[in-house]
Amino acid sequence: MLVLLSACMPKVEETKVNLVPRTQGGSTQLVGRWSNANLTTPLNLDISTSFDGEFVGADMDADGHNPIVQAMKSWNNAHPTVNFFAIPGNTIANKDNSDLSTYRDGTLGIYRSDGWFTGISSGTIAITQFYGYIRNSGTSSAYIDLTHADIIVNYRDHNFSTAPNSFEFDIQTVILHELGHFIGLKHPDDYFIPAVMQSTLAQGEQKRTLLAYDTNSLITNYNGYSPNLTIQAAAKARADQRDDDQEVRGIFELKANGECYHFLNDKFVEAH
Repeated sequence: MLVLLSACMPKVEETKVNLVPRTQGGSTQLVGRWSNANLTTPLNLDISTSFDGEFVGADMDADGHNPIVQAMKSWNNAHPTVNFFAIPGNTIANKDNSDLSTYRDGTLGIYRSDGWFTGISSGTIAITQFYGYIRNSGTSSAYIDLTHADIIVNYRDHNFSTAPNSFEFDIQTVILHELGHFIGLKHPDDYFIPAVMQSTLAQGEQKRTLLAYDTNSLITNYNGYSPNLTIQAAAKARADQRDDDQEVRGIFELKANGECYHFLNDKFVEAH
């Protein structure tokens, strides 16, 4: 069985925002990225303690890091100058609330849900929820300046493992893929391009190593970014774009039926 993993940034309805976003595979999409101001130090991405029982000694790497931290390290190692995530990251009590808006709490997190959410299909494997501001509105370089995001995995309706059988999803692969979306990456245009960010994943399949498409996409998305940029300079750059500040909230749904659903400001905008 194949699932279509959560995809590109959702399209924004033209009646609401004047955008000329990038396109991919015939679908209107916006790229997302974290600003220099946010990346002067790595993002503190907390991992729910509810994942602790998922891992055994054999799952740890040489540094004693679990598969979720290993996925975070993979994205750090993929860029020559920017560390996206603080390693090993902090742990946090699980936040298994029925109201998704409560996840916007100042903490970036990876959580598991054993209850799932009203209004989101039980067929959804995981979601990435983000908040951000539209920048460069009306231009070909329009993007979403990310300010908050969380990844939430549906343990109520689906099974995950570090040694998955044909009825389980590989948790490290799912997290590695979702972390790519967390830092703004999209799916390839071409289904035949080898990539962790490719849109399908079979139960039992492991894709734990970033490939050329993944690395090149990351470097392109953060071209010109420097962790040494001063906070003052980053703040000035943001102030220069104040005229197109419009906050948006988006949700990517990874669905087991092979579709990708996009929601923006609580409105369904696309399925493919």
